[in-house]
Amino acid sequence: MVLLQRLIPYFLLITIGLSFSSLAIAIPPDIPTNVVASDGTYDDKVQVTWDDVADEDYYEVSNCVIGCTAHVVSADTTSFDYTAGTPGKAENFKVRACKNGNDCSDDSSFDTGFAKNGSAPPLFSIGSASGSPNSVVSLDLEFTAGWVSVAETTVTVTWPVGAGQLSAVFCDVSNQTVTTSVNSSCDYLANGFQMHYSGTFDMTTGLAASLQIGIPSDAPNSTQLTITVVSAKDEIGFSLPPDYISVSAGSITTLATGVSEDERAALVNFYHATNGSGWDFKDSWLSGDPCVDGWYKVICNVNNTTVTGLDLPANLLSGSLVFDAPNLSDLENLTILNVSHNFIGGQVPAELGDLAGLELLAMNGNQLSGPIPSELLALTSLPDNTGLDINYNLLFTSNAALDTFLDSKSVNDWSATQTTTPTGLNATGSDGTANLTWDLIEFSTGPGHYEVRYSTHQGAGPYTSVGTTDDKSENTIQVSGLSNGVTYYFQVRAVSIHDVNNDSDLVSEYSAEASLLMGTTQEVIFNNSFE
Repeated sequence: MVLLQRLIPYFLLITIGLSFSSLAIAIPPDIPTNVVASDGTYDDKVQVTWDDVADEDYYEVSNCVIGCTAHVVSADTTSFDYTAGTPGKAENFKVRACKNGNDCSDDSSFDTGFAKNGSAPPLFSIGSASGSPNSVVSLDLEFTAGWVSVAETTVTVTWPVGAGQLSAVFCDVSNQTVTTSVNSSCDYLANGFQMHYSGTFDMTTGLAASLQIGIPSDAPNSTQLTITVVSAKDEIGFSLPPDYISVSAGSITTLATGVSEDERAALVNFYHATNGSGWDFKDSWLSGDPCVDGWYKVICNVNNTTVTGLDLPANLLSGSLVFDAPNLSDLENLTILNVSHNFIGGQVPAELGDLAGLELLAMNGNQLSGPIPSELLALTSLPDNTGLDINYNLLFTSNAALDTFLDSKSVNDWSATQTTTPTGLNATGSDGTANLTWDLIEFSTGPGHYEVRYSTHQGAGPYTSVGTTDDKSENTIQVSGLSNGVTYYFQVRAVSIHDVNNDSDLVSEYSAEASLLMGTTQEVIFNNSFE
């Protein structure tokens, strides 16, 4: 019994030791990094390489298309030559590190590789289409892939080198059965472009992808476009072989391009109304189509079928924006109208209110005058605080709602920069001297002055100029040398001298008349003596 009592602790120690041994956690090696599969470097193999990891007994390299096949590689190497593939066929490769027979790291990221010298061959070519110069080829594609869910596909459209540069591209992916959002993009190539679609689509019902390819004006007739599916991958990232996906061209049509007759006529009328012959720059104006032939600073949509902007600041435009139809209202898709820092006069045309899509209206630094039309209240697409700039003109409004709207859209207080007609003129005086006062205009800063004149005929000349103030902060002037017994009719106007905000001297209309009948002052002497 004593011996048994002495042996029990040793049995307990052995049992506890075995228990701890059975509880030891196996730690697998690190995941291999920098896995690279060769792309056409070798005619008969794909070479896969990776960075070595510590404490591993061997590596497993897997090639995957639909399903994966693993290959065991000894620990003393970090490369594997895959020779069982079909030359020209891209496959996906991944690597993991293992020890103790079954303790393996997670898989590395995939890399795609293929055998045979050259670039990765396309899955297949859809076919070709032809387009004439100044036209748009519209191509409708339909993708089908049986039961496979495709997460990404890449399509290229190319034409012969030297056939001309791409003039317009429009990519669109549309399908009512798309299960998640689909993103599309276009990358320009030397002689074409590449489209990428990503998302998750249920390919059992097909994916409709439409695109438009603009044929440049300098391209030869019947330019051949080759449409090719370069790759397609499932949601795991596996490249799908040709027998798992098919793409057919539903239709290929050539569309006419260029703007409508009314849009072109409106631009021609705008050119003449603003004295286009005197513009600083006017490249291509009046020649051919505004979009296709690139009229200077005319902005068009992607397939050159409508005008979306006129961007002509500081280009010596003069004349007026008011002209007979077709006029600016016929540029129905205009989003930008920038004619700032020119010499345009006259009133703001009411038809600007028809351009509901305007996002920028810049007419600052001109000679525009008169009341602002209430039709501009319809320009609700102008962004607040940035969409409108009509500063440094001769404009005004008595419409409170319009004033509030313009303030909300303007870069600053638009009315505080207008050279307007002075009001409140008053004339007093006697003995050949008249004293005039008036209300200061709101724009009383910056270089400028007030000018005063008079006539002895109500509402008519001839007028005599009697002088100016030193600046726009003065609202009084004295006129001497007048004749007693004559009625004088005085007027005043504001003048803003050109500066960095406007290249023009802005001169307001003359104010309403203030009349004064010039007379003598009687001196009355009272007898204050007392008897």
